[in-house]
This record gives sequence, structure tokens and C-alpha cells, in this order.
Amino acid sequence: MIKPNQQVLKLIKAIEEMAATINPSVPFEQRAKKVAEILTKFLNANSITIYLHSHVQDIYTVWPESFENKERKDHIYNFWLGKEKTYKGEVGTVLKRGRNKIGAILGSFDTNAPNEPDFNDIRKVIAFHSIAHRISLIFENGLLLQMRGRFPDQKGWDPFSRDMDRRGLRFYGKQRRPYPYRDFFDDTNAELELPPPLPEMDEDSSSSIPESPIFAETVSSGFFEGDSILWESNLDIDMEGDKELKVEDLEEAYKATKSQLIQIKQEASEKLDNAVAAIFDAHLLMLSDAQFYGRIKEKSEKGKPIIEAIRDVVQELESVFQSLEDKGIREKAQDIKDLGARLIRNLRGDSTVSELRYSDKVILAEEMFPSELVALAAQNVGAIILIDSGMTSHLSILARSLEIPTMLTLDSSLLKIPDKTRLALDPYNSQILFNPQPEHIQQLRIYEKQRKQEIDDVSVLSAVHLRLEQHLLDVIPAIRANVNLYHDAQRAKTLCAEGIGLYRSEFPYIIRSDYLGEEDQYAIYSRIADTFPEAPLYFRTADIGGDKELSWNKQNEANPFLGVRGIRFSLSNPEMFQDQLRAMLRAGYERDLRIMFPMVSGVEEIHSAKEHIKKAIDCLVQEGYDCNRNPKLGAMIELPSAVIIAERLAEELDFFSIGTNDLVMYLLGADRTNGNLIDLYCIHHPAVLITLDSLIKRLSTYDVEISVCGDSASDPAMLPFYLALKISSISVSPDNLIKVRKYIAALDQAKVEEIHDRMLAIRDSAEMNAYVKSVAQEIEERVHELFE
Repeated sequence: MIKPNQQVLKLIKAIEEMAATINPSVPFEQRAKKVAEILTKFLNANSITIYLHSHVQDIYTVWPESFENKERKDHIYNFWLGKEKTYKGEVGTVLKRGRNKIGAILGSFDTNAPNEPDFNDIRKVIAFHSIAHRISLIFENGLLLQMRGRFPDQKGWDPFSRDMDRRGLRFYGKQRRPYPYRDFFDDTNAELELPPPLPEMDEDSSSSIPESPIFAETVSSGFFEGDSILWESNLDIDMEGDKELKVEDLEEAYKATKSQLIQIKQEASEKLDNAVAAIFDAHLLMLSDAQFYGRIKEKSEKGKPIIEAIRDVVQELESVFQSLEDKGIREKAQDIKDLGARLIRNLRGDSTVSELRYSDKVILAEEMFPSELVALAAQNVGAIILIDSGMTSHLSILARSLEIPTMLTLDSSLLKIPDKTRLALDPYNSQILFNPQPEHIQQLRIYEKQRKQEIDDVSVLSAVHLRLEQHLLDVIPAIRANVNLYHDAQRAKTLCAEGIGLYRSEFPYIIRSDYLGEEDQYAIYSRIADTFPEAPLYFRTADIGGDKELSWNKQNEANPFLGVRGIRFSLSNPEMFQDQLRAMLRAGYERDLRIMFPMVSGVEEIHSAKEHIKKAIDCLVQEGYDCNRNPKLGAMIELPSAVIIAERLAEELDFFSIGTNDLVMYLLGADRTNGNLIDLYCIHHPAVLITLDSLIKRLSTYDVEISVCGDSASDPAMLPFYLALKISSISVSPDNLIKVRKYIAALDQAKVEEIHDRMLAIRDSAEMNAYVKSVAQEIEERVHELFE
């Protein structure tokens, strides 16, 4: 049987190659025609029609006036509504941005042609559905750029919101001021009224370098020394020599910029993750768009100095994007600034593919998006310092996955230091150093070398295994890895993990701040699964919500941590949930696949999730896909309600994974992202310990596997507590795999039971803190004695 995804991959590659090589001067309508031509040729269709609309609400506003065939219109409308009805000789699907519809594709096929499959051949249907997201991405950036400056009143305007009325008018806020709708393919050449450029800021005369180190919390471990650069200072480049530059120089800089982005994308795909590489698809498309490079070139040809033209266009677009409420669109303002800065550097000859803007630099930022973080990783950034409230839990997890030294400080004076100030991140003493002394740096380098050796020293495992074979513990748990990116899976394999204990499937969504189609997810999951072909794979469905937002999922909740999050989000977005489950089931074919659901609060959620699993399996089998037809199912224990009804959940499921990061937060009512509550958010709190002890003991009478996957699984004081309770497995970040094995090997059953009983008996927090500190120190000393 021919696997449909092979044809789809070829088709996607053809479209991406077209997008990467497109001439920036090509009008947007011609781009759509080019995509249609590729689809027509590849699918051997009579015709392919692409309908686009900038913010569709009424289906009938999409079609040209000449489109009068009601039967065909009804057919496309069925696809628009998600109904799989067919019309002879045609298939179609909807183009979406997130959940919002921006257009449709319709293909016409000759059902009587010799050697040609019927119109409802599954390969064509799958091809249409699979490429929809990629095509949407191609059009999305152009759509945003062409909307630049379209309306006089920019404030608070979201081009993708749903408040357009049936007459095609757009209203603004409470004033309800109508503006005539302008079609996406409008050929009007009228000059658009643009917002004024952002005023240039005078250099802050108060800029100064602190004389003493400042305190900072370590988010992602690692020492680094390098020159600072403020994340918002991308275009602070002097104009010297601007008038001597010519349009030919601009064209060469454009080619160099494009070449650099293509190379970064390739390196990101190989080293990090497909989802990371996709960020640079958007950068390439935006670079080539006529509203960006085309307008820069137009201004230059009219006599404006080239660097000034770049700044003008960047500031015009940035001011529009920054005024919008949608975080995903605001994020594109940074993309525009990066592209402009890269063009200027290439014009000045001070940037090469190997010496990138942020390579080996210390980034200072008040706020950073996940996609920006991974883009910096692809450019070999040295370290990141976030100031004030710029850190979220998933950003910290991502920084650790990408192995970027990252620290968080509340001292805003860092924002006033000049670029190229020499900084050193000292995670061993929780401080940031200014113009550090050579002897101090030398000592930190020694510490860093020792830290990395401890993380990567697989040679110690033989001694660890010999120790474990003495059966000093009643139960030795399996030690698996927490994985966010393909890079994590590679590291986990190298460090001898016993499989993937938690794959956080939401990270590709978060990185791209958008919905991913089935084929995109299947490619990501398959690549990760291939690293552990024989070991168990614990894939968690997307834990969206809380501080993990998507740009199109604006719930405006007063408390998102108590809102539509985890399994609630998936069940409220069934189409997205089906795409994810299908991708997981396909990637888990002939593997030990285990799917778990996050933020479960009741049995009814498990029943609904099981129905979705059954539907996904039935559809895949009917469509001829190879898939895992009997995955094991489990739930994350993160909510107090799940703890209370754990026995009832055990009757429905095969395993549990205790997510201590969230469980502590909900038990203690302490937001783990709130720096003011850092002392209250504590895994060693008596309420947490009693809850964990009771939960694991109650579940021990059921035939279910129990795992711990939170940060506490690598805590030297908590490990004995879990070992005394005979936990089945633990899952930790790749960097902690060797360390945790050594901790376990250094313990025996009598010791873990002593620690467990003592921790449960302590009632005072000060006494508890002192005790766990002494336990951790004792275990570290024992590890050093045995294995160093």
C-alpha cells in the first residue's frame, strides 16, 4: 500500500521550495496562482482554485460575483463547516489561521481519465487537509503585511477577529465607526495612509554600569561570559556611509540575508526540532514580501538613503503590529526588526552566516516569546538575562531544553547599561558580574567544567549498575526522560535513558504560537519516537492554557490556571484534538505508545477522551493508515480532585504520572510563576508530603503504573521519599539522568524509609528546610564517596 504521507511530503516540499525562492516583487495574487499551479501539476488535477479572504465571517462574501453555481458553492460550504460531503469530481478543504478561516482550496478531477483514481481517492483528500496549514502560513504573513496601514484607526485592531458584519463593514470598539471592507485582492493603487514612524529615543544619559554584582535566580544552569546586547536595540546602528550605498548593494544584502536564514533553518532542523525550523519559514516569507523588501526597494529607488528606507519600513510595520491585541501578531514585530537589522548589517558588511548578530552574546530582555528564544538558540546565543517579570514556566523549561544559560533578576538597572558591557552569569553564587576579573572567571570555568562532566559522564554508569545489582532497594524505578524538543530526545538517548517518560506535546504549538496540522505533528512525533524504538513512549496531549498560551486562543480568563487548560482545552477543540491523537497513533505504530491526559479533574473527562481515541483509531483504520490500535492510556495527577478520586480513575486507566510542579501549586494555592510566593511554593510542605504518601499507597492496590515527572523527581531529598513508596518510574530532564542514577545507587531501603518517616513527622517548615538540606548534603557526600 502506498503511504499517503509520502506524497504529501513531496507536495509540501515543492510548496516550501516555491515559497523560499519567490521574487519579493511578485504581487500577492500571483503567489496564490503559483501555489495553485503546483497543486494542479502535482495532483494531476483539472484545476485547483484557491479562495482567500482577509477576515471571513460570511461565507458568501468570499466568492466572486461570477461564481453562481449554487451546487458547487454548497459543496465548498460543507467543507467550510467541516462536513465531509462530496461533490462529483471535486475535493476541498479550508485554510485556517488557528481556528479562524481565511480561505479555501477546491480541486477538480477527471473521474473518467484512464489510470486515474476516483475523485474521492484518499490520497487527494489527505493531501488537501495536510497542506492546508503550510499554505495558510504562506498567505498569513503577506496578509498581515498588506493590511499594514489599511485603516486610519489602528488602535486595538485585530485583523483576524470575528466582528465584521454581514455587509462587509468593520467596526471599532464602542464607537462602531464603519470602514468600507477592502478585498484582499483589491487592485486599487491608491496611496495608503501610514502611521507615523516611531520617534527615535535619545541615548539615556543615566546609563551606567553597576560596580557590584547583582542577585539573580538561575533558570537554566550554566556559566557564560560575553558582551551584553539589549533585546530591543536591533536598529541602533549609525547612518555613516548610508548615502554611498546603492540599490545594487541592497539586492546583494537581500540575497545574503536570505542565504543566512535558509542556513539557520537547516541547522535548527538538524539540531533542535522541526517546529523550530518552521519559525524561519515565516521569516523567509516575510523577507520576500513586497510590503517589506518591496517597499524598501521602492523607497530606495525614489532616492531615499537605503538604511533610512529600511528603518522607515520596519518602524511602520512594527508600530502596526505592536498596536494589536493578538500576542502572536505582536510577536511578528520582533521578526520585522530582526530582518531589518540583518539587512543593515549585511549592507555594512559586518555580518556573516557564521558570525550572527546574537552569537555568543548575553541578551538582556524584559519579555521574550518562546519562538524568539528558539530563534536565538538557532543563532548560537550565549546567555539570556530576563528582567522583572519576563519569565514563565514554559520559557524556563524551554531554556533548559535548549541548554541556554538563563537567569532572572528584578534589578531593572541592567536595562540601562550600554551594549557590549562585559557580563558573566554566575549560577553557582546566584549573581551577575560586571566586567569580571580574570581570576574569578577562571574559577567559574572550573566549576562549569565539573558540572558538565557530571551531566555527561556515562562512564560512571557501570559502577552505578554494579551498585544497583546488590539489591539494596526493594524496588528500583525505571529512569526515563522528560522531552520537549527533538534535541532533548537525542540527549536522553546519549545519556542512556530508559525511554521517554514525558513528551510535552504542547511545545511545538507554543514555539510556533499556532495550530499544527496532523502531518506536521506526525513528522515531529515520529522523529522523537525513532530515538527510542523499543522503549516506552509517554506522550502527553497538549497542555495548553495557564501560562502556555496560543495567539489564537484568547480566552481572556481572570485566572487562566483555573480555566480552560489541559484536557479541558483539548475537549473544547475537538478538531485540533483529533489531529493530535491521529498523529500520535500513527507515530506510535508498532511501538509501546502510552497517551496521557493533563489536568484531569474527573472520570467524565476520561470517558470523553476515550471516545476521541476510539474515533481517531476507527478513522485511521478506515483510511488505510498504519497506527497503534491499542495504546495504553493514563492521566496526570495535578489537581486535588484527581487525588481524591484516584481510585475511580484507576479503574479506567493503565498508568498515572504525578505532575508535582502543578500539584504543589494547586494544593498550596501558590502560583509557581509568582516570585513573591517562592518561599510558600515548596515540595517539602507537610500538606504535599502527606498527599503524596496517601495517594501512592492507595493506588498501590491497583494494577496501574505510578510515575513522578515533576522537578521533585531529581530532588536528592525527595528521591528517598519516593523510593520508600516503591514508585514504578521517574522521569527527569536529560541533564539529570546521570545524577539521579547516582543518587539512587547511593541509597538503601533502610535509609529511604528512615528519611520518608522523618519527613512525614516534621510539622515545622523551618525544621523541614533544615532537615531536607542535611539529607541532600548527606546523599551528595555519599555519591562523591562511591563514584568520584
